[in-house]
Amino acid sequence: MSLNSIYSVCPAIQTGLPEAFGLGQTPEMLPFLEFVNSPVNTRAITQLVSPGGGKKRTVKLSFFPRLPESQVSEQGACGPFDAIGDNTKEYEITNPAITSGETLSPEDIAEYCTNNAVLLNQKLALHLDVIDRAVATQSATEVAALIGSFSTSAEAYYTNTNPDGYINSNVLEMKTRFTSGEQTGWLQTLKQATAMSNYSGNEVAFGGPAFNSAFQRAMAGCCTNSGLNIQELLRMFGTAFAYDKRIATALGSPNKAIVTQPGAVQLLSYQLAGWKDGFPPAAIQGSNYVRLGAFTRAGVPVDILFKDDCPGELSISVTAQTQIITLPDNMFYVGDDFYGVNYLNEIEVKNA
Repeated sequence: MSLNSIYSVCPAIQTGLPEAFGLGQTPEMLPFLEFVNSPVNTRAITQLVSPGGGKKRTVKLSFFPRLPESQVSEQGACGPFDAIGDNTKEYEITNPAITSGETLSPEDIAEYCTNNAVLLNQKLALHLDVIDRAVATQSATEVAALIGSFSTSAEAYYTNTNPDGYINSNVLEMKTRFTSGEQTGWLQTLKQATAMSNYSGNEVAFGGPAFNSAFQRAMAGCCTNSGLNIQELLRMFGTAFAYDKRIATALGSPNKAIVTQPGAVQLLSYQLAGWKDGFPPAAIQGSNYVRLGAFTRAGVPVDILFKDDCPGELSISVTAQTQIITLPDNMFYVGDDFYGVNYLNEIEVKNA
Protein backbone atom coordinates (compact mmCIF):
# COMPACT_ATOMS: atom_id res chain seq x y z
CA MET A 1 0.00 0.00 0.00
CA SER A 2 1.46 3.38 -0.98
CA LEU A 3 1.17 6.28 1.42
CA ASN A 4 -0.14 9.73 0.47
CA SER A 5 2.87 12.07 0.15
CA ILE A 6 0.95 15.29 -0.68
CA TYR A 7 0.61 17.87 2.04
CA SER A 8 -2.77 19.58 2.47
CA VAL A 9 -2.84 23.20 1.31
CA CYS A 10 -3.36 25.57 4.20
CA PRO A 11 -6.47 27.73 3.84
CA ALA A 12 -6.02 31.46 3.29
CA ILE A 13 -6.37 33.37 6.53
CA GLN A 14 -8.62 36.39 6.26
CA THR A 15 -8.53 39.15 8.82
CA GLY A 16 -9.39 42.82 8.97
CA LEU A 17 -6.99 45.69 8.54
CA PRO A 18 -7.60 47.08 12.08
CA GLU A 19 -6.83 43.69 13.61
CA ALA A 20 -3.79 43.03 11.41
CA PHE A 21 -2.19 46.42 12.05
CA GLY A 22 -3.52 46.98 15.54
CA LEU A 23 -5.08 50.26 14.45
CA GLY A 24 -8.60 51.48 13.80
CA GLN A 25 -9.50 53.50 10.74
CA THR A 26 -9.74 57.07 12.03
CA PRO A 27 -12.98 58.71 10.88
CA GLU A 28 -12.67 62.00 9.05
CA MET A 29 -13.32 65.01 11.23
CA LEU A 30 -16.34 67.10 10.20
CA PRO A 31 -16.13 70.16 12.50
CA PHE A 32 -18.84 72.37 11.00
CA LEU A 33 -21.40 69.56 10.68
CA GLU A 34 -20.70 68.39 14.22
CA PHE A 35 -21.05 71.97 15.49
CA VAL A 36 -24.47 72.62 13.93
CA ASN A 37 -25.74 69.33 15.41
CA SER A 38 -24.29 70.01 18.87
CA PRO A 39 -26.52 70.90 21.85
CA VAL A 40 -24.81 74.28 22.18
CA ASN A 41 -26.03 75.26 18.70
CA THR A 42 -29.42 73.63 18.09
CA ARG A 43 -32.55 75.70 18.65
CA ALA A 44 -36.31 75.10 18.75
CA ILE A 45 -36.66 75.90 15.04
CA THR A 46 -35.20 72.50 14.16
CA GLN A 47 -37.92 70.75 16.18
CA LEU A 48 -40.66 72.84 14.60
CA VAL A 49 -39.68 72.20 10.98
CA SER A 50 -38.58 68.58 11.44
CA PRO A 51 -40.36 67.23 14.52
CA GLY A 52 -39.77 63.53 13.76
CA GLY A 53 -42.35 60.79 13.55
CA GLY A 54 -42.29 60.85 9.77
CA LYS A 55 -43.57 64.44 9.63
CA LYS A 56 -42.23 67.42 7.71
CA ARG A 57 -43.55 70.92 8.21
CA THR A 58 -43.26 74.44 6.94
CA VAL A 59 -42.93 77.03 9.68
CA LYS A 60 -43.54 80.73 9.18
CA LEU A 61 -41.88 83.00 11.70
CA SER A 62 -43.26 86.49 12.19
CA PHE A 63 -41.28 89.27 13.83
CA PHE A 64 -41.04 93.02 14.13
CA PRO A 65 -37.65 94.40 13.10
CA ARG A 66 -36.25 96.95 15.49
CA LEU A 67 -37.32 100.47 14.57
CA PRO A 68 -34.74 102.76 12.98
CA GLU A 69 -33.95 105.97 14.81
CA SER A 70 -35.30 107.91 11.83
CA GLN A 71 -38.75 106.77 13.01
CA VAL A 72 -38.45 109.09 16.00
CA SER A 73 -40.00 112.53 15.39
CA GLU A 74 -40.99 115.71 17.18
CA GLN A 75 -44.59 115.77 16.02
CA GLY A 76 -46.06 115.22 19.46
CA ALA A 77 -47.71 112.37 21.31
CA CYS A 78 -50.95 112.51 19.34
CA GLY A 79 -49.41 111.90 15.94
CA PRO A 80 -50.52 111.20 13.29
CA PHE A 81 -48.40 108.04 12.99
CA ASP A 82 -48.05 105.38 10.30
CA ALA A 83 -48.87 101.75 11.10
CA ILE A 84 -45.82 99.48 11.32
CA GLY A 85 -46.16 95.95 9.92
CA ASP A 86 -44.22 92.81 10.74
CA ASN A 87 -41.90 90.67 8.62
CA THR A 88 -42.08 86.93 8.03
CA LYS A 89 -39.68 84.12 7.16
CA GLU A 90 -40.64 80.61 6.06
CA TYR A 91 -38.51 77.58 6.82
CA GLU A 92 -38.94 74.20 5.14
CA ILE A 93 -36.84 71.31 3.87
CA THR A 94 -36.69 71.41 0.07
CA ASN A 95 -33.47 69.50 -0.62
CA PRO A 96 -33.83 66.01 -2.12
CA ALA A 97 -32.82 63.03 -0.02
CA ILE A 98 -29.40 61.44 -0.49
CA THR A 99 -28.88 57.69 -0.11
CA SER A 100 -26.04 55.19 0.12
CA GLY A 101 -26.84 51.50 -0.17
CA GLU A 102 -26.05 48.08 -1.59
CA THR A 103 -27.64 44.71 -2.28
CA LEU A 104 -26.16 41.48 -0.93
CA SER A 105 -26.93 38.10 -2.43
CA PRO A 106 -27.03 34.89 -0.35
CA GLU A 107 -23.76 33.93 -2.05
CA ASP A 108 -22.13 37.23 -1.03
CA ILE A 109 -23.14 36.69 2.58
CA ALA A 110 -22.11 33.03 2.62
CA GLU A 111 -18.65 33.70 1.19
CA TYR A 112 -17.78 36.42 3.69
CA CYS A 113 -15.90 34.79 6.55
CA THR A 114 -17.13 37.06 9.35
CA ASN A 115 -20.41 36.24 11.05
CA ASN A 116 -23.52 38.02 9.84
CA ALA A 117 -23.88 40.37 12.82
CA VAL A 118 -20.35 41.71 12.35
CA LEU A 119 -20.84 41.93 8.58
CA LEU A 120 -24.02 43.97 9.01
CA ASN A 121 -22.36 46.37 11.44
CA GLN A 122 -19.40 46.83 9.12
CA LYS A 123 -21.67 47.55 6.16
CA LEU A 124 -23.76 50.02 8.13
CA ALA A 125 -20.64 51.80 9.38
CA LEU A 126 -19.47 52.28 5.78
CA HIS A 127 -22.77 53.79 4.62
CA LEU A 128 -23.24 55.96 7.71
CA ASP A 129 -19.72 57.34 7.23
CA VAL A 130 -20.21 58.27 3.59
CA ILE A 131 -23.59 59.87 4.35
CA ASP A 132 -21.88 62.00 7.01
CA ARG A 133 -19.29 63.17 4.50
CA ALA A 134 -21.88 63.83 1.79
CA VAL A 135 -24.06 65.86 4.16
CA ALA A 136 -20.99 67.78 5.33
CA THR A 137 -20.14 68.69 1.73
CA GLN A 138 -23.72 69.67 0.95
CA SER A 139 -23.97 71.75 4.13
CA ALA A 140 -20.72 73.58 3.39
CA THR A 141 -21.97 74.51 -0.08
CA GLU A 142 -25.27 75.72 1.34
CA VAL A 143 -23.80 77.79 4.16
CA ALA A 144 -21.38 79.51 1.77
CA ALA A 145 -24.40 80.79 -0.18
CA LEU A 146 -26.08 82.18 2.96
CA ILE A 147 -23.31 84.49 4.21
CA GLY A 148 -24.60 87.86 5.40
CA SER A 149 -23.12 91.30 5.81
CA PHE A 150 -21.11 93.08 8.44
CA SER A 151 -22.74 96.12 9.97
CA THR A 152 -22.64 99.46 8.19
CA SER A 153 -20.35 100.89 10.86
CA ALA A 154 -17.97 97.89 10.60
CA GLU A 155 -17.81 98.23 6.83
CA ALA A 156 -17.13 101.94 7.13
CA TYR A 157 -14.34 101.36 9.65
CA TYR A 158 -12.73 98.45 7.81
CA THR A 159 -12.98 99.56 4.19
CA ASN A 160 -9.61 100.15 2.52
CA THR A 161 -8.40 102.62 5.14
CA ASN A 162 -7.66 100.58 8.29
CA PRO A 163 -4.27 98.85 8.57
CA ASP A 164 -5.66 96.08 10.80
CA GLY A 165 -8.22 94.79 8.34
CA TYR A 166 -10.32 95.55 5.29
CA ILE A 167 -13.89 94.70 4.38
CA ASN A 168 -14.14 94.19 0.65
CA SER A 169 -17.41 92.82 -0.77
CA ASN A 170 -18.52 91.77 2.74
CA VAL A 171 -15.30 89.78 3.32
CA LEU A 172 -13.15 90.80 6.27
CA GLU A 173 -9.53 90.55 5.10
CA MET A 174 -6.87 90.37 7.81
CA LYS A 175 -3.10 90.08 7.98
CA THR A 176 -2.21 87.44 10.57
CA ARG A 177 1.57 87.91 10.51
CA PHE A 178 4.15 90.43 9.47
CA THR A 179 6.82 89.67 6.87
CA SER A 180 9.13 88.93 9.80
CA GLY A 181 6.79 86.12 10.87
CA GLU A 182 5.60 87.90 14.01
CA GLN A 183 1.86 87.73 14.70
CA THR A 184 -0.36 90.75 14.20
CA GLY A 185 -3.37 91.80 16.24
CA TRP A 186 -5.72 90.00 13.83
CA LEU A 187 -7.72 88.43 16.67
CA GLN A 188 -8.60 91.85 18.03
CA THR A 189 -9.62 92.90 14.52
CA LEU A 190 -11.95 89.93 14.16
CA LYS A 191 -13.48 90.54 17.59
CA GLN A 192 -13.95 94.22 16.84
CA ALA A 193 -15.66 93.63 13.48
CA THR A 194 -18.04 91.03 14.92
CA ALA A 195 -18.77 93.18 17.98
CA MET A 196 -19.64 96.08 15.69
CA SER A 197 -21.98 93.65 13.87
CA ASN A 198 -23.90 92.82 17.07
CA TYR A 199 -22.37 89.39 17.78
CA SER A 200 -22.80 88.12 21.33
CA GLY A 201 -19.04 87.59 21.82
CA ASN A 202 -18.80 83.80 21.40
CA GLU A 203 -17.61 83.45 17.83
CA VAL A 204 -16.88 80.12 16.17
CA ALA A 205 -14.99 79.98 12.88
CA PHE A 206 -14.52 77.18 10.32
CA GLY A 207 -12.38 77.14 7.22
CA GLY A 208 -8.99 76.68 5.62
CA PRO A 209 -5.51 76.01 6.98
CA ALA A 210 -4.39 79.65 6.95
CA PHE A 211 -6.64 80.61 9.87
CA ASN A 212 -6.12 77.24 11.54
CA SER A 213 -2.37 77.89 11.61
CA ALA A 214 -2.93 81.39 12.97
CA PHE A 215 -5.13 80.06 15.77
CA GLN A 216 -2.60 77.38 16.64
CA ARG A 217 0.15 79.98 16.84
CA ALA A 218 -2.12 82.06 19.05
CA MET A 219 -2.73 79.10 21.36
CA ALA A 220 1.02 78.55 21.58
CA GLY A 221 1.30 82.02 23.03
CA CYS A 222 4.44 84.16 22.98
CA CYS A 223 4.59 87.84 22.46
CA THR A 224 5.09 89.85 19.31
CA ASN A 225 7.43 92.78 18.85
CA SER A 226 4.44 95.06 19.42
CA GLY A 227 3.91 93.56 22.87
CA LEU A 228 0.73 91.55 22.16
CA ASN A 229 0.25 88.31 24.08
CA ILE A 230 -1.94 86.44 21.60
CA GLN A 231 -2.53 83.50 23.92
CA GLU A 232 -3.92 85.79 26.60
CA LEU A 233 -6.14 87.51 24.03
CA LEU A 234 -7.53 84.15 22.94
CA ARG A 235 -8.22 83.17 26.53
CA MET A 236 -9.95 86.47 27.21
CA PHE A 237 -11.98 86.62 24.02
CA GLY A 238 -13.06 82.98 23.79
CA THR A 239 -13.03 82.71 20.00
CA ALA A 240 -12.69 79.19 18.59
CA PHE A 241 -11.60 77.92 15.18
CA ALA A 242 -11.65 74.50 13.48
CA TYR A 243 -10.10 73.47 10.19
CA ASP A 244 -12.80 72.31 7.75
CA LYS A 245 -11.63 71.58 4.23
CA ARG A 246 -15.20 71.49 2.90
CA ILE A 247 -15.90 75.03 4.07
CA ALA A 248 -12.64 76.23 2.52
CA THR A 249 -13.54 74.47 -0.75
CA ALA A 250 -17.02 75.99 -0.77
CA LEU A 251 -15.51 79.45 -0.21
CA GLY A 252 -12.97 78.84 -2.98
CA SER A 253 -9.76 79.39 -1.00
CA PRO A 254 -7.66 77.79 1.77
CA ASN A 255 -7.24 81.31 3.15
CA LYS A 256 -10.97 81.81 3.77
CA ALA A 257 -13.30 80.86 6.60
CA ILE A 258 -16.75 81.55 7.97
CA VAL A 259 -17.42 83.02 11.39
CA THR A 260 -20.72 82.61 13.22
CA GLN A 261 -22.12 82.25 16.72
CA PRO A 262 -24.12 79.48 18.42
CA GLY A 263 -27.73 79.36 17.26
CA ALA A 264 -27.33 81.42 14.08
CA VAL A 265 -27.02 78.46 11.69
CA GLN A 266 -29.27 75.41 11.91
CA LEU A 267 -29.43 72.02 10.17
CA LEU A 268 -32.97 70.88 9.38
CA SER A 269 -33.54 67.18 8.74
CA TYR A 270 -36.36 64.80 7.86
CA GLN A 271 -36.75 61.13 8.74
CA LEU A 272 -39.34 58.90 7.11
CA ALA A 273 -39.06 56.38 9.95
CA GLY A 274 -42.26 56.39 11.94
CA TRP A 275 -44.45 57.44 9.00
CA LYS A 276 -46.88 54.57 9.65
CA ASP A 277 -46.85 54.67 13.45
CA GLY A 278 -50.36 54.36 14.78
CA PHE A 279 -51.83 52.56 11.78
CA PRO A 280 -53.61 49.26 12.57
CA PRO A 281 -51.46 46.14 12.01
CA ALA A 282 -53.80 44.87 9.29
CA ALA A 283 -52.96 47.92 7.18
CA ILE A 284 -49.22 47.25 7.20
CA GLN A 285 -48.94 43.46 7.23
CA GLY A 286 -46.89 41.68 4.59
CA SER A 287 -44.06 44.18 4.58
CA ASN A 288 -40.73 42.74 3.50
CA TYR A 289 -38.69 45.59 4.91
CA VAL A 290 -37.70 47.23 8.17
CA ARG A 291 -37.11 51.00 8.45
CA LEU A 292 -35.26 52.37 11.44
CA GLY A 293 -34.44 55.88 12.54
CA ALA A 294 -30.84 56.46 13.64
CA PHE A 295 -28.09 59.06 13.89
CA THR A 296 -24.70 59.20 12.24
CA ARG A 297 -21.49 59.83 14.16
CA ALA A 298 -21.80 63.56 13.37
CA GLY A 299 -25.40 63.64 14.62
CA VAL A 300 -27.27 63.59 11.31
CA PRO A 301 -30.70 61.89 11.59
CA VAL A 302 -31.02 59.13 8.97
CA ASP A 303 -33.35 56.35 7.85
CA ILE A 304 -31.87 52.86 7.71
CA LEU A 305 -33.77 50.46 5.45
CA PHE A 306 -33.38 46.67 5.31
CA LYS A 307 -35.29 45.07 2.45
CA ASP A 308 -35.61 41.35 1.67
CA ASP A 309 -36.08 40.91 -2.07
CA CYS A 310 -37.26 37.47 -3.16
CA PRO A 311 -35.49 35.08 -3.85
CA GLY A 312 -33.28 36.18 -0.97
CA GLU A 313 -31.30 39.31 -1.80
CA LEU A 314 -30.84 41.69 1.10
CA SER A 315 -30.76 45.43 0.38
CA ILE A 316 -29.29 47.89 2.88
CA SER A 317 -29.63 51.65 2.50
CA VAL A 318 -29.00 54.76 4.58
CA THR A 319 -30.86 57.96 3.66
CA ALA A 320 -30.57 61.55 4.87
CA GLN A 321 -32.52 64.65 3.94
CA THR A 322 -31.09 67.86 5.35
CA GLN A 323 -30.95 71.59 4.77
CA ILE A 324 -28.93 74.43 6.26
CA ILE A 325 -30.80 77.58 7.27
CA THR A 326 -29.80 80.87 8.87
CA LEU A 327 -31.52 83.70 10.68
CA PRO A 328 -33.81 85.88 8.52
CA ASP A 329 -32.01 88.36 6.31
CA ASN A 330 -34.72 90.97 6.96
CA MET A 331 -34.36 91.22 10.73
CA PHE A 332 -33.37 94.88 10.36
CA TYR A 333 -34.81 97.65 8.22
CA VAL A 334 -32.94 99.14 5.30
CA GLY A 335 -30.87 101.97 6.71
CA ASP A 336 -30.35 100.27 10.08
CA ASP A 337 -26.69 99.85 11.07
CA PHE A 338 -27.29 96.08 11.23
CA TYR A 339 -29.17 95.76 7.92
CA GLY A 340 -28.09 92.49 6.27
CA VAL A 341 -26.52 91.05 9.45
CA ASN A 342 -27.45 87.38 10.07
CA TYR A 343 -24.45 86.44 12.27
CA LEU A 344 -22.74 84.48 9.50
CA ASN A 345 -19.77 86.21 7.89
CA GLU A 346 -16.78 85.49 5.69
CA ILE A 347 -13.17 86.20 6.69
CA GLU A 348 -9.91 85.85 4.77
CA VAL A 349 -6.20 85.82 5.52
CA LYS A 350 -4.39 88.41 3.38
CA ASN A 351 -0.70 88.30 4.28
CA ALA A 352 0.68 89.18 0.85
